[in-house]
Amino acid sequence: MKRRQALKSFISASILPFLPFKQLFAQEECITTDDILGPYFIEGAPNISNIAPAVSEVPRLYITGTVYANDCVTPVPNALIDVWQANNDGAYEDIDYRGKIYTDDAGNYAFESIQPGKYLNGSYYRPSHIHYKVLYKNNPEFVTQLYFEGDTSIDIDPWASDPSAVDRIIPLTVDDNSNLNGVFDIYLDVDIATVNTIDYNRNDIASKILSIAPNPIVENFELSFYCNIKSEVSIDICDVMGRKATTLYQSSCNKQLNQIQLKKPNLKAGLYIIRLAVDGRKVDAKRVLIP
Repeated sequence: MKRRQALKSFISASILPFLPFKQLFAQEECITTDDILGPYFIEGAPNISNIAPAVSEVPRLYITGTVYANDCVTPVPNALIDVWQANNDGAYEDIDYRGKIYTDDAGNYAFESIQPGKYLNGSYYRPSHIHYKVLYKNNPEFVTQLYFEGDTSIDIDPWASDPSAVDRIIPLTVDDNSNLNGVFDIYLDVDIATVNTIDYNRNDIASKILSIAPNPIVENFELSFYCNIKSEVSIDICDVMGRKATTLYQSSCNKQLNQIQLKKPNLKAGLYIIRLAVDGRKVDAKRVLIP
């Protein structure tokens, strides 16, 4: 059974154990599955995070996520992500709707676009999708596609309807500015021994949220963060406008890596921001989905 299906079953039965996410499933269950490259990939996309021009009356789409190694929890910094997609009319263009993004020190990435239009593939329309090609060091390149929940073309598409694609079909939420927001975390089959982990003995490393797993979050989830000084730490969950909904965690903290277990807050489904504050100063934030 795939990870998302298993989680839903555990949650509905109220038997999900209070364990780190990496302990719930075998390694092969966390690795993101691949998909076809398709005929529209072009080398040399620009290094930009806004890949779509403004389109009248079409909402903007914001995709954020984290790239992890094959232990399911180690973020992969400086991975190169190629993304490309169709425009609003379902056509591919040579310049727009393409971009390259690098993950940051904590493995995070983000880009702005619009939801791709559908196009005919023989006798049916392919579901709306975004192509990904991810490269890290000398590891084999990874190619996949991202799909969206509620798309009526998924069931008739041979690639999107494959059971292996279930974790690549993500929900989208609408924020107060009518923008679409989604989270897509990528788990590469990359050994952690090849990952350049941060040397936390350095004094110039900032306090930050490193990972939230799984995302979308479930009843019990794991959050990793780094604190660069001895301080009072609070972790809040906020709406997309930054208004605090509730505090998830509050404690004294030494200069160290921290891995904590949290329970899903009692909030309605949607996109939220988990925010880290150190001695009352807001220092980092990361988007999460509550299903």
